Amino acid sequence: MNWSDTPRSHLSLLLRGRLVGAILVSAALGPGAMAEPASVPVIDNPENPPGGRQVLTAELEWSFGAAEEDPLLGLVNQIVRDDRGNTYLLDTQLCQIHVLDAGGNLLRTFGREGDGPGELRRPQGMIRLGNDRIAVSQPMPPRFVVFTLDGEIRDDLDLPHEGMTQMVLEGDMRDGTTVLEQQDLLLDSGGVKTISRLLRLGDEDDVELTYLEHERSQDFQHPTMGVVDEENFSHKWALMADDRVVVAPRYHDYELEILGSDGKVERIFRRQAAPVPQNPDAVANIRARVEQSAERRGIDVDYDPDPYLPAIVRVLARANGEIWVQPSTTVDARSHAPVGPYDVFDSQGHFLRTVSIESTANSSRDRTILIGDHLMVIREFQDAQDSYMSNIMPEGGDSEENEEEPAPLRVDSYRLVPQS
Repeated sequence: MNWSDTPRSHLSLLLRGRLVGAILVSAALGPGAMAEPASVPVIDNPENPPGGRQVLTAELEWSFGAAEEDPLLGLVNQIVRDDRGNTYLLDTQLCQIHVLDAGGNLLRTFGREGDGPGELRRPQGMIRLGNDRIAVSQPMPPRFVVFTLDGEIRDDLDLPHEGMTQMVLEGDMRDGTTVLEQQDLLLDSGGVKTISRLLRLGDEDDVELTYLEHERSQDFQHPTMGVVDEENFSHKWALMADDRVVVAPRYHDYELEILGSDGKVERIFRRQAAPVPQNPDAVANIRARVEQSAERRGIDVDYDPDPYLPAIVRVLARANGEIWVQPSTTVDARSHAPVGPYDVFDSQGHFLRTVSIESTANSSRDRTILIGDHLMVIREFQDAQDSYMSNIMPEGGDSEENEEEPAPLRVDSYRLVPQS
């Protein structure tokens, strides 16, 4: 089977769902997460930490995109910081990278739409590489375009992949080591297969180690959205010191594993936590959107969500060795909802305290990204994403008739300080 053999309506709905999260990325236990002997230490933590709750306040450092002299922003969906304190904003819609200094002032902009050297087409991911470089991934055609931090073009990163698309969903670099989460999409008999991998790159940008790998298939004949794959590490891992990785490999379990530099499980830690049910209104809203989209395309799609949210949604490794774990909570759409909370563990998996961040982020409209002691808020992210998706994958009619100006969007940077 090739691309042209697949009904376009099925592919459009599937890809739209992947980009906006309607189909959950799944992953499974790979070489480092197989059944381990009983000698692996297991830390069982209580529901409440001994250190209680800490509140951090987000103090505004700078805003970018709102001033008249700032360039127009389309859809900023990735942000990284380098060791100089500079911030890199990946604009998926306009195929550009904006580089800002520590004060939020524009230093340079590089990248443009196209297929030539240093050009991008709907880029989706951005990661740091060694030797002062960044790599930007685009799904179709699959490419990893490499720049220096100053915007100079370097040879593309050549990673092994299968199928018609390839994406880097997330990446992290520490002490010159880069680990990334890669996802390939390939056509299978009667459907599509997704392959997810957690990889460590070597000095020559080759794949030095595969920590985790998993395959999942989606049937085009009887597609179902929202189905949970229990073995799911996507976005729930972080790179620690000494090439170790901490990962939450399962959907329903509040359990994390620390993988050594050889990929084997060194220790496991858990926390007592009650399951968090799905919000019925949110489920009903997604179901309605899926049904409307499927009806416009003349296909049958089921929506079968799990009754519970994932036990863990995000894992961060801090410079001081702490591990911050964000559990699922009931979504609060207030304009001043706290970010988090995060459960804080030491490097051995002992529960220390919880942390909440007081900010003005709106959980239903904005996107928040925590980078070290900085909280990045992409304002009006949801509107910008909806506008972008309606243009590249219109629900019906000629795509030119659906074109809109890029949604107004800005990026705010906050420094986190203890609440007085």
